[in-house]
Amino acid sequence: MIDLYQTQTNALLADQMGLGKTIQAMSFLAYMKDKLKIRGKFLIIAPLSTVGNWKQELDRWLPSLETVVLYNTQEARDECLLKSVIPGKFDVLITSYGGSSTCLNYLRKWTFECFILDEAHMIKNVKSSLNKDLRRIKSNWKLLLTGTPVHNNVYELWALLNFMMPALFQNEIIFINFFGKG
Repeated sequence: MIDLYQTQTNALLADQMGLGKTIQAMSFLAYMKDKLKIRGKFLIIAPLSTVGNWKQELDRWLPSLETVVLYNTQEARDECLLKSVIPGKFDVLITSYGGSSTCLNYLRKWTFECFILDEAHMIKNVKSSLNKDLRRIKSNWKLLLTGTPVHNNVYELWALLNFMMPALFQNEIIFINFFGKG
């Protein structure tokens, strides 16, 4: 991941569930903070069911980073936006897929140093509103995590690669014809 970051090549970690993608991502954030002296702004978008776990693990392993959660309920969202997001008082911002869509106009105001997308197979449809919304968030580097083996469907692999590197993976038909054989 370090080499990919240094060459500004977005990354995809795809393996079976439970093999440590979350800890690898947090280790990378620790490297950014400790070795590169970059404290953020980092964005993590994850399923709602894992947002609390991301917060808990980051507080446990990287307590020196100011980590805030942008929940999708109006009261919690408004408080987080006013106290942390709008004034920029955070290093790591964690939100759900729903939170990212609801707060897209606020998220678009930042250029995040690193954008981590957990359960990235959620954007496997390039025509979905979620995929289109997330493309509007600016970042210097993207890390996509998925526990769903991407070899199940060549189109889904192309969709993830297209999200990461749209200029390189422009044409799905060429990609699928080349890699979908055999």
